[in-house]
Amino acid sequence: MNLHSIGAALSQQISGVSPEVAACDQKLAELQKEKTQTYILIGQKYAAAHMDDDNVDAAFAENIATLKRINLDEDVQEKRKLSLQGMRKCSSCGNIITLDSLFCSKCGSKQEPVFQANGESANICPKCGAKRGEGNLFCTSCGYHFEDAEKPVENHRENADVNDKSDTAEMKPDDTKPEC
Repeated sequence: MNLHSIGAALSQQISGVSPEVAACDQKLAELQKEKTQTYILIGQKYAAAHMDDDNVDAAFAENIATLKRINLDEDVQEKRKLSLQGMRKCSSCGNIITLDSLFCSKCGSKQEPVFQANGESANICPKCGAKRGEGNLFCTSCGYHFEDAEKPVENHRENADVNDKSDTAEMKPDDTKPEC
C-alpha cells in the first residue's frame, strides 16, 4: 500500500466520502464555476451591445439603467481622483495629462482650461468639481442639481402660526386662480 492510497482511505474514513465521489464533487464545482463565468461574460456582452438602446428588453431595463448610473459615478470618481492628483484626461484620446496642460502630450489636441476653485466654490459642482456654467441648474459633467445644495432644509408649515393666513391668497369671485 502506497502513501496516496493510505491518504485516500483515511480521507474516506474521516469524511465518509469515497475518493471517486470527492473527484466528482471537485469536477462539478469546476463546471459550476465555468458556467458562472460564462453567464457573466454573456451578461457583459449583452450590456455592452445594448447599453445605448432605447428599447432594451424590459427584463433588463433596470439592470442597464443601474450599469449606466455606475458608469457615470465611476467617471465622476475617476475625474475627482485625477483632479486631486493634479491630473486629468485628454478630452480627445484619454491620455493622462496635468490639469494645467493646454495641449495633450500624446495626440496634441487643444484642451479646455480647467477652472480651479480658490475660495469661492459657488461656481463649482460639489459632486464632481466641474465648473458650473452661468445660470446652469444642473452640472453638465455629472448631472448634479445645484438647487439641492442651495435650498434650506426646513418645513415652513411647521413654523407657521395656525391662525396666520398671510401665505394664502385671496380668491376673486369670478376667478379660480389666486391673486398674485
